Amino acid sequence: SVETGQIAKVLVHEGQAVKKGQIIAQLDDRIQKLAVKLEQEEAGSDVTIEAAKNQVTETHSAYKRVEAMGNNVSESEVLDKKLAYEQALLSVQEALEKQQEDKIKLATAQAILDRMTIRSPLNGSVLHIAKHAGEAVLVDATVATIVRTSRLNVVFFPPAPHAPVPWRSARFQRWAHPHDRWVPFGRE
Repeated sequence: SVETGQIAKVLVHEGQAVKKGQIIAQLDDRIQKLAVKLEQEEAGSDVTIEAAKNQVTETHSAYKRVEAMGNNVSESEVLDKKLAYEQALLSVQEALEKQQEDKIKLATAQAILDRMTIRSPLNGSVLHIAKHAGEAVLVDATVATIVRTSRLNVVFFPPAPHAPVPWRSARFQRWAHPHDRWVPFGRE
């Protein structure tokens, strides 16, 4: 398992053939789904950005009006309006940065949710189910053992009357590949 959690369901059984990427188990992801939904709402909200942009428009207009009055207003009032305008520009930048942070948080929450689905890393057969529904798993815990059956090493001892004469009582092996042949163990 790549995440810590509780097994909600195991979708395979021992002896079943599985394909690479096939879902073999699912961790309880109810809380993580809520976290993703919350992050989606925060990342999708443009309210703060729009409010900051409106503030920029208002302060810019006020600054331009005061600046246009020329000598009829004090220099400190012009500086105050200019400062308010620059602060509004900074608030837009902060709102945009916050939205970017929210998008990163959303991507992180979604990645955690995706890792709560345990998939087969290879094509093969389920040899053993180590964890069942309701059991807790830690990071790197084995949930199921899957063996690759396309390259299976078979070792056997033929009965003496059926073995080739020079190899009676010898141990044989064969790699499961179309071009391989039976050879005495240790003489490959």
